[in-house]
Amino acid sequence: MLTIPIEATVPDDDATQAALVDATDMAPAEEETTEVVVPEVVVPEVVVPDRADAPVSEIAERFLKVVLAHVPLARIEELHLFSPLRQGGVETGIAVIAARVPVVVVEQPAAPELPFEDDAVALSERVEPVADEPVADEPVADEPVADEPVADAVVADVDVDADDVAVIETQPVPRIRHTVYTARYRLVQKGPERGKWEADVVAEAEAPLITVDLVVRGVQRRAGEESEIVRYSARQLAHAVRVPYPAV
Repeated sequence: MLTIPIEATVPDDDATQAALVDATDMAPAEEETTEVVVPEVVVPEVVVPDRADAPVSEIAERFLKVVLAHVPLARIEELHLFSPLRQGGVETGIAVIAARVPVVVVEQPAAPELPFEDDAVALSERVEPVADEPVADEPVADEPVADEPVADAVVADVDVDADDVAVIETQPVPRIRHTVYTARYRLVQKGPERGKWEADVVAEAEAPLITVDLVVRGVQRRAGEESEIVRYSARQLAHAVRVPYPAV
């Protein structure tokens, strides 16, 4: 068998080689994917200071001390102070206060104690025995008498020992209610009565704490929607008038 070797022929001319190079350059290259990392933007939290922690004016401090003279600080749950109104040389201010009023539940009377063995014996000695009455003879019926149903459970006599009886002492559970107060002041700043001061604190009613918000909104409507309100807790109120806060 005759084997003829086949040799690969490479074009010698420059034009053919240039065409091959251009075809190689025109082949689409693999696209490289680059992952874009977006840095996380951290927004700083803006802490708004509580207006109740800010210093109060001299007139407001005087008014709050009048409130504390009528309502003890230890009982105050919250106080809503309205911004003062100035008209005709007279300044007026209003505050709504919610104070805790503990209501003690009346204790239920204790259940009567069960008589023990000694008491049962003494009780039986005081009871006179009842004489048996004669029972008349009844005719015997010929028909058989049906058996009466027997109870499913039979209660046996159980001896009660005094040491086995547990005595549970119940304490009254206090219920917390709130008294809603309305405080007002009036200060004359101009005219012949300049410096005249009037203030009063009136207990409106006893109601749940949620009622205070309704009272505050009602006062705000009468005073004007533009009136600002600052809510004080008992601790913030003590800081505003510079008095020690009672220990809880």
